[in-house]
Amino acid sequence: MRMMLAHLAVPAADAPEKLTNAGQGQLLIAAVLGIAAVVLLISWAKFHPFLALILGAAVMGFTAGVKPAAVVDSASSPASARPPGRWACWSPSGR
Repeated sequence: MRMMLAHLAVPAADAPEKLTNAGQGQLLIAAVLGIAAVVLLISWAKFHPFLALILGAAVMGFTAGVKPAAVVDSASSPASARPPGRWACWSPSGR
């Protein structure tokens, strides 16, 4: 199986640009606030779940220190337009 998937693991040409320089603590707080925003918007404010997820992602991005233009760009561009991470394909061995 590994031999069949070996040709799929191609290293990315360039490393993607970092959106924020936030530390682990700030990212953890951003995640908690984003999740809390989603839960409160759905359960208390009766927002549609899709809109609550979009607003929760925005709360998470702003709390993490991402520039507002980058938050909008990352939400509006398709995933296929963004460069992949370290590898273009998942590898079963984790390498």
